[in-house]
Amino acid sequence: MKAINRKILEQVLAASAEPLLIIRIDHPDWPVALSNEAFQAIGGKDVRNKAFADVVEQLVGRDLALEISEAIRCHDETSLPVELSGREYLLALRPLSLPSEPLPKFYAAFWRAGVGA
Repeated sequence: MKAINRKILEQVLAASAEPLLIIRIDHPDWPVALSNEAFQAIGGKDVRNKAFADVVEQLVGRDLALEISEAIRCHDETSLPVELSGREYLLALRPLSLPSEPLPKFYAAFWRAGVGA
């Protein structure tokens, strides 16, 4: 199967109703590599190239941000209930890697709405 063009993939992610961030964990400060429009609706702005820890701390507070960072450091796939602006979400964290990579270089963080916390 031929690889999907990056621009096509970006269009699909932009059209997604779930708020989504892709984080580069192979760089210092774990910069946000991609954020979709649905994330901007809950995060308030485009956060590309911002440090993920700063972005998530502004959204969910320091204690939960530390728990999220620890899960990523351990390369865990996990889900955590969070509340943003009075709405309940399930924050799902998933490592992203190619089969040839021993450790993930990217992480996906997406917020699923309507999930009881």
